Amino acid sequence: MLSPDSIRKKAENRFQAFLLYKLETELFHCQTKETFFPWEIPAGREFQSASSAVSQSIQKALRELHRCSKQSTGIGYALVFETAETRKMGTQTYLKKAVFETEMDYLTFLKQSKTILRFLKNAQIVYDQFPGSESWLRANSKRLLDEETEPGYWQNICRCVHWLLEHPASALYIREIPLSVHTKFIESHKNDIISLVRFKRGTKNDEYQIFEDELGLKRDEAFIRFRLGNNDQGLPISVFRKITFDNVKEVFVIENKMVYLTFPQSEQRLCIFGSGFQAASLSVCEYLSSIPIFYFGDLDEHGFIILSRFRSCFHHVCSFCMDTQTLKTFDQYRTEGNTVSTETVQNLTDEEALVFASLQNDPMRNRLEQERIPLPYIAGRLREL
Repeated sequence: MLSPDSIRKKAENRFQAFLLYKLETELFHCQTKETFFPWEIPAGREFQSASSAVSQSIQKALRELHRCSKQSTGIGYALVFETAETRKMGTQTYLKKAVFETEMDYLTFLKQSKTILRFLKNAQIVYDQFPGSESWLRANSKRLLDEETEPGYWQNICRCVHWLLEHPASALYIREIPLSVHTKFIESHKNDIISLVRFKRGTKNDEYQIFEDELGLKRDEAFIRFRLGNNDQGLPISVFRKITFDNVKEVFVIENKMVYLTFPQSEQRLCIFGSGFQAASLSVCEYLSSIPIFYFGDLDEHGFIILSRFRSCFHHVCSFCMDTQTLKTFDQYRTEGNTVSTETVQNLTDEEALVFASLQNDPMRNRLEQERIPLPYIAGRLREL
């Protein structure tokens, strides 16, 4: 049934189309077939039936619609009625539709008058700096709505994009870029910057996963620590990714340093120190795509989140000792850990999802640390592989 709330929802749902309309008509100066105003919203049959005149629910709805209408407030949607002759009840007046007659009515009703001015201002800045950016502006219209986190936001975004386009292989750290924007600005707004750079270059993110690599900048590389037999060493990821370990039959990524250092040795087993969320940096190592990989982390929410992200890089990753058997065997060592209730964890097997849910459902005992699992147990599980 038509109501102020339903009208508001319909108006909000149409706001994205309205933004595109404003881009076309006011910024690109294009003629469009669509005319936004007046915009009519049909009242619905319930308001136009013969019984509506005596229906208490309809009369109540009409009073609420009228209270919030342009007829009462001077702005917003207007109610349009029509008169009809009926056989049983004679002349009756029915609600036909609600109408936003002007843009001002529409924007004021949605409380978006200032927002649309900010939107057009931001769009104009980008359009002036990058002629021919119509398609980017259409695709990113929602981003242009956001309030600036600091003065001159889009001017600075454009300034950064121009410099990066002019210096595609500077080999500078972000901090060394000679622009009148602070380092944190670039660090904090990489998405807007890279989006415009890709648009101007006509490229997609098919090859690069890291901002600095794509833009020819220098970055602090991940340092991969690994063990092969008794040999414990570390290399920058750019070097490590080029190594092929011919004799290795399996790879274990292990989160805890002491567990990593004491993990049973084998010349055919490569152990990598995962060090938390750094495990995802291994995604550039093509060698790992063709060899069995096992991930061994704490049995807690963070551990399974890392596993999920790691598996998004290498779909064949198997978890090690992160199952119901391990959780039950060392149940007495479970403690309270951090909760990450906002994280949606995907890429888990049914068994892993069961353990994850068990930990979440027991917040006072939602963590079993790797160090609590003794070496003989680990060695036994290795023999079962």
